[in-house]
Amino acid sequence: MSSRLDKLLKKKVSLHRKKYKLALKFYGSNQHYLLAYGSISSLLLTILREKSVNKYILSELRKLHKEHLSVIPLMNDLQAHASRLAIILNDEAKILREISLHPVSSKDLSVFISRERSINALRGKFQTFKRKIEEEDTANKRFVESVNLHLEKLADKIPGFYNKQKELSESRKLLGLLQSLYGRVIYEIDPDKARKEALEILKILENLKNTELYGYLRSDFNVIRKKVTLIAKNPKENKLASVLAGAYIIAPGTFELTFAFLMARYAGKYAQKRLSKKRFFKKAS
Repeated sequence: MSSRLDKLLKKKVSLHRKKYKLALKFYGSNQHYLLAYGSISSLLLTILREKSVNKYILSELRKLHKEHLSVIPLMNDLQAHASRLAIILNDEAKILREISLHPVSSKDLSVFISRERSINALRGKFQTFKRKIEEEDTANKRFVESVNLHLEKLADKIPGFYNKQKELSESRKLLGLLQSLYGRVIYEIDPDKARKEALEILKILENLKNTELYGYLRSDFNVIRKKVTLIAKNPKENKLASVLAGAYIIAPGTFELTFAFLMARYAGKYAQKRLSKKRFFKKAS
């Protein structure tokens, strides 16, 4: 698989995570339109960037398919997913544009003046946006399920796929343990336990550093490392350290999506290698 596509998939995961966090911030907020405007614009900008990255992903996949890489089902899964996502991202951006570029008229002035009307107007739009995000989550889950289904079949035929699946499954276990420990350590009252758990998290992060997963979730891991280091250094002031650390968890579904991307990426590399061998033998004959 091209290094360009690899970079695009990493960027896609990063923007997906950022969008989730920005959206989550609004679902429970009760801000006046004027106060919320800047954050709404940030969310819209993130989606527009994600749209652009998704467009380039589709372009790269079309190039690869010209080289007959479509014979690998996982590559077809990725292209179908990116095509579906293009429609959903367009809808998400459309909803936010209606909020971000709210038309000012005598009819709409109350939204700017009345806090209650402002909050209600935003709440209605964000409920619509939330439903669209849920539609995206469903599309992501279907993509992951499709990849897993094809992966099981390919793993029986190709040892490399089985080994890669096993390797990433180990990373999945480490990530689950990391999240579980982090959820405990920020509320741990006993300083000794807090320090022990913090050091264990740092050890897990060090182990994850040598995995492909790390490259996709680097920013998440860096944030967690910084916060956990704070607790490890201040175990006797654990309450203060915990407040400073704050709750932090990787957006739901991010790892599953990353796993599917990594397997599609591996499938592309395998197909390219197989195609190169065929060309070599063809020339040799």
